[in-house]
Amino acid sequence: PDQVLEKYRLNDLQLMLSHELAHLKRGDLLWNWIPELGQILFFFHPLLRVSRLRLKQIQEIACDYSAIQYSKAAPVEYGSLLLKAAIHFNGEIDNWQTAFYGPKPKTILKNRLAALKSIPIWSRRAILITSLFMGLIGLIFIIPWSVTAEVPDGNWRSIIYPGDALSAQLRENRIINFWCDRYADYHKRIAMDENDIEATVLLGRIYYLLGDYHQAIKYLKRAPIYDYKWAKWATLTLGWCYDGLGDRQKALKYYNQIYWWEFFGLVQESIATAARLGREAPHNPLKIVKFDPEVTDERLSADGWTATANYRQDIVNHAFDGDPLTQWHTTQPQKPGMFYQLDLGQTQLVNRVILIDDAYGSTVYVSDYPRKYKIEISTDAQNWHTVISEMGNLNCYAGACFKPIRVRYIKITQLGRRSPENWAIYELEVYSPRN
Repeated sequence: PDQVLEKYRLNDLQLMLSHELAHLKRGDLLWNWIPELGQILFFFHPLLRVSRLRLKQIQEIACDYSAIQYSKAAPVEYGSLLLKAAIHFNGEIDNWQTAFYGPKPKTILKNRLAALKSIPIWSRRAILITSLFMGLIGLIFIIPWSVTAEVPDGNWRSIIYPGDALSAQLRENRIINFWCDRYADYHKRIAMDENDIEATVLLGRIYYLLGDYHQAIKYLKRAPIYDYKWAKWATLTLGWCYDGLGDRQKALKYYNQIYWWEFFGLVQESIATAARLGREAPHNPLKIVKFDPEVTDERLSADGWTATANYRQDIVNHAFDGDPLTQWHTTQPQKPGMFYQLDLGQTQLVNRVILIDDAYGSTVYVSDYPRKYKIEISTDAQNWHTVISEMGNLNCYAGACFKPIRVRYIKITQLGRRSPENWAIYELEVYSPRN
């Protein structure tokens, strides 16, 4: 329209066109027929109208993201354009409703501006799946049926440390100290920005690990369902929290929600596996440490250590820098042949190796464990001896325990394949017998 050409700068017009072209590229107009048909078939169901409006809002947010990425514009510039458009259309009801779809355009505008801080990506596949799911809502509420996992007999699974109980307690205290450091950091972030969803979910996760399940639930339930990146982690940890409280039915409710997301291809393998394990038996917060050091073992100092890897050589030292939050990772999906080789600097007596892949439980990224691996040792980096070769496990740290032997080089090789998950080592622990 002429009035738009008169009132907006060229950069603004480019952003507008980028947004509308994103709708065309994603095929939103075509996919919108699916919820429209659902509305026709189940016109009597009130949730379908709410879901249909929510889908359109998500489409707008997704196209906002595409427009920013394509034009390389700053989010604040795009947000200013949205405000300018709102002021321009104010009073013109039809145009206002078109630009900010829904019965409450001011609320929609507020949501779109808030989403610019951390906007999720919704692909055409996700929109299609969401539309199909909304079409099934009517059936789900009309036909009385539910998905419920069988509660297994017997006690909760317990973490068993092969080493001395004192060693397990020392490890636990060291980990709790680390959690407390992160606890203060996330509280500061939330105090500065109450909409910091990442800090909110991670803080809820730490409350869970510290055993304060009620506080964990309080923070985890703040994660909005449209922030898909964090909603799936919050949902999984909520199931763990209710398991911790002994409320098995509520825990299963959240595990079953992930079951549906898995059914529609919306969650990655590690989350789906964790949820399936939760359906089978109540979850424990700490990973099993099959190779926990004996009380007589001593963790070697990383002074003088160096490392080489065939992926991300620039960050190999993150695996032994003493900071569990930093990590060496491949960036690429897991595949056979990836390796990480540690040089202790000199020959030392070694009997245990442990690969920490989850920042001692404080991170929600639980999918970076090696799917299959082998650990080799050597004194000259030429002649290698394999001490272990086995499948990785979501609930157990990778590692090896062997008779004390003089070693200088330790090589961990990826034998499995997994996409899109990469392989990461947050901390590489190497132990020597004290005596």
